[in-house]
Amino acid sequence: MTERPPGQAGDEPAAPELEFARRWRPLIDRVGGDGGQARAAKHLNWTTSTVSRDYKGETLPTEERLFQLASALQLSHREILDLTVLLRRARTARRERIRASRPGLPPSALTSGSPPAAEPPGQAGAPHATEAADADDPAAAGRWAWFRRHRALAVGLPVTAAAAVVAVVLALTWPASPAPARPTAARGQSGPGARGSFPGASMQAVAIPVRSLTPALAAQFREGRTVHAATVAGFVFRNHEAGGLCLTAPDTGPQAGQNHDRVVVSTCHGSPNQVWIPLQWEVDGFRYTHLVSQRYQSMCLNADNLGGLANGRIVQLWNCYPAGNEAWDFGGWHAAVSAGTRSYPLFARDDRLCLDADKWDLRDGTQVRIWTQYPAANQFWS
Repeated sequence: MTERPPGQAGDEPAAPELEFARRWRPLIDRVGGDGGQARAAKHLNWTTSTVSRDYKGETLPTEERLFQLASALQLSHREILDLTVLLRRARTARRERIRASRPGLPPSALTSGSPPAAEPPGQAGAPHATEAADADDPAAAGRWAWFRRHRALAVGLPVTAAAAVVAVVLALTWPASPAPARPTAARGQSGPGARGSFPGASMQAVAIPVRSLTPALAAQFREGRTVHAATVAGFVFRNHEAGGLCLTAPDTGPQAGQNHDRVVVSTCHGSPNQVWIPLQWEVDGFRYTHLVSQRYQSMCLNADNLGGLANGRIVQLWNCYPAGNEAWDFGGWHAAVSAGTRSYPLFARDDRLCLDADKWDLRDGTQVRIWTQYPAANQFWS
């Protein structure tokens, strides 16, 4: 296996790039196993070409992909922090190397640190406006000359910043959770206003013994204000259009409990695959949360965002990881439903979209999707 990614003659990868590649490749191999990169791509829901380019060193993964991989392998917080710092260091070194060796490249190529290559929709890193501006800025040459003269300092600063960023991400992902039964809206924020109003049954909360949770999930409730709690709260979401149907993670079939397991509505019976445990998403409140399946406690309610969140995207189970498509406005729903006997939409992070059970085919087993919120009972839950 060569350590040199394909490129122009003399286009030698910098030491931080090689160091990251040495850490990244074994992780991909662990996911892929005997099936190699194709199996890793399928497991992570990436394209095979994306896995291959990152593996060869032609591109560097985005931080979102890094977190997805870390979640799939259940890496420790320390390992995730180390990997993120290495990735930031590699990205900085690659941008400097390419800018120095190929100054004619467009700024968009510098953001990935490689010649332009198509990324799958929704996964490419956002271009840096400051780099685009520097490309045509007469003062840019002076700034980058200083950068090269002070390489150790310039590389060290992004690493320190990366550590701070990762600390914030980890705080958002694995926070000290407030009591799930008493959420409050985040300070300074208000939830989206629902179009329409429908009555509903009283809220159905389930007390779940902490000792019955997986060690990883229980650890998140053994911090902060819930450190001594014997139970945590789970919730059942009943559809107003068909009050006998509840939000369900199917527990039969080959996809049961796996990534891509499609979430449906089915006859309410209160079993663990119909109970969802809220975990805090934002540090200062309890508005956006992960909703973890009681039946599959490493899996969260996830809206498919390949190509971006939009009408018709399926709702599925997916490994819990820090992403906006696993953030739900549970706090807004809880505040509305607990205030009286009423139902309310469960909004996605994009406040226009909410959980939607197809009203044209609403029966046991109907797929749940996200859709623009409008006054329709099939979008209201209690």
